[in-house]
Amino acid sequence: MAHWLHEGGYDTMPSLYSDGYLIAVDSAVLLNALHREGNNLAMASGKMTAETIIEALNRGDCSRKGLAGYGISHKFG
Repeated sequence: MAHWLHEGGYDTMPSLYSDGYLIAVDSAVLLNALHREGNNLAMASGKMTAETIIEALNRGDCSRKGLAGYGISHKFG
């Protein structure tokens, strides 16, 4: 298994969504670089990504506003 091990931490996370796209898993820096761990975060991110896309498609709104639930589901603390 290979992962993109971004070590910048929470403050370097990219914007996770905008008009017509979502960033998930390693590209969203959803991993623990210190322990080289990320499978659980990858699976959770993939699930949340799929759920958000399905909801947005059902509403016919893949704009930033339509995908905003993805950002809310990724807030920590």
